[in-house]
Amino acid sequence: APADLARGRWAGVPGWGGGFEAAHARVGSRPRAEVMRPAIAYARDGFPIYPFLYAEMFAQLDTIGLSPVGRSIYMPQGALLPPGAPLRQPEAADTLERLAAEGNRFWKGEFARAYCEAVQQAGGVIVPEDFERYEVRWVAPAHGTYRGHDVYGSPPPDNGGTHVIESLNMLEQFDLQRMGPPTASGETLYWMNRIVNTTYEEGARHTDPAPHDVPTDFIVSKEYAAMRLRLMRMSTPRQPAAPPPPGSNHVTVGDRRGNVATILHSVMSLPWQNGLFAKGVSIAASGAHFFRIMPRPGERATLYVAPTLIMKDGRPVLAAGSPSVGLLQNIVQNTVNILDFGMSVEESVLRPRFGGPSSAAAANYIEVDLDEKVREAAARLGARWFVTSPWHFMNGAYEGIHMDPATRVASACADPRRCGMAYAV
Repeated sequence: APADLARGRWAGVPGWGGGFEAAHARVGSRPRAEVMRPAIAYARDGFPIYPFLYAEMFAQLDTIGLSPVGRSIYMPQGALLPPGAPLRQPEAADTLERLAAEGNRFWKGEFARAYCEAVQQAGGVIVPEDFERYEVRWVAPAHGTYRGHDVYGSPPPDNGGTHVIESLNMLEQFDLQRMGPPTASGETLYWMNRIVNTTYEEGARHTDPAPHDVPTDFIVSKEYAAMRLRLMRMSTPRQPAAPPPPGSNHVTVGDRRGNVATILHSVMSLPWQNGLFAKGVSIAASGAHFFRIMPRPGERATLYVAPTLIMKDGRPVLAAGSPSVGLLQNIVQNTVNILDFGMSVEESVLRPRFGGPSSAAAANYIEVDLDEKVREAAARLGARWFVTSPWHFMNGAYEGIHMDPATRVASACADPRRCGMAYAV
């Protein structure tokens, strides 16, 4: 039940320790301690509390200080630390140092025992043997094409990447150059919104492909897209159910050798939702992902994440992703703006956008500065809107790098809807 998110019952087995260890062993080029040194320094020495972080802390006053650990970090003087104050996490720094030095031995050992003890005291059932049984999976990405580009995305059980490919497959059947971008064309806005709503709703039924037959190749095929769009033209729109609260962060990195990585870390719940900590690290209420499909023992949750890599002639062109319940809408809008209409990343990011389903109404978020006539034109076709302020945080934060195929110049920018930055060295 949703109420269990505030207890230990909906804490999952965290994969970050094993995932980091496996990724570093396979593709890492520098010592583990060197890679983790900046994170350890930020935890031990602190960093100024930025406005978005303070807003999340304030919103979670009900739970952030439930434990002595939470109070020592965020309320050391008995009240919530203000914006600009240094946030120090010495116990988390110790944990990161142990992870850097010992890797999986620490993660599956001492950390696992502390994590399970905290979860069990709050009514959960995870035991250290669950950490031992956790195995990292190396899975080939989902692959599709869009107007001469190769599109790669996260595959099931991380099925948001397939949702991006599915949506682009359907949008490819429209003459978008004639219709115009979603900020200028009610027709484009209507169909883009309806398509991403459909892929989100139907994708919520996809489950763990390890024990189940999930036909990923068919799901991302052009034939399936043509059939779905034909059926959609024969029916009226359906509004998908509102998802749980957002709780993700995304990072995209490229180097001078042409390597690109785009990664999303998601818990799909509010920070500190259960108020639990282990070794100075917040225990995420990651079971919110189970609202899509409840996995059976030993199975993986189906995660709504969509890191996406788009290539042309074997070279990266656009690598991106987004947090939030509106991540799919966000990624599809920006991809079309950049690839179909030649916008820069900054121009695209700063344009008004629509987002995912709202929990306040049976409608999709849409920012008020998107032309009212365009919104109304889409509504006449069947779209339902929940109008919000500009740059609304529930519409995600597009985080990506565009690599111009002609000049090979890389460009990026921060999305003002959340806390982000673009940084080049």
